[in-house]
Amino acid sequence: TLEHFVEVDPRGVFMRIVTIIRAGRTWGYEYDSLAEPLFVRLVERYIAEYRTLLQQDVECSRGLVEILDVFVQAGWTSARRITYGLSDIFR
Repeated sequence: TLEHFVEVDPRGVFMRIVTIIRAGRTWGYEYDSLAEPLFVRLVERYIAEYRTLLQQDVECSRGLVEILDVFVQAGWTSARRITYGLSDIFR
């Protein structure tokens, strides 16, 4: 649902996504095979369309690193791939 409101409030939606992923760890959300493609799609969209938000907003930057770490620890290679390219965002 939040994916449809990204354009309306990119920062607010992103921080809600971070909050949801934090809360979902209690139940192993990061291991769900349906969560991974949605997560990747959202993060790649933010990197492509809202790069300056991720670069300039400290809370969003920290949130991005945190949620990437959650999915990397779960073993998703797609999250690892995004993490390897993360330095490009901050150039």
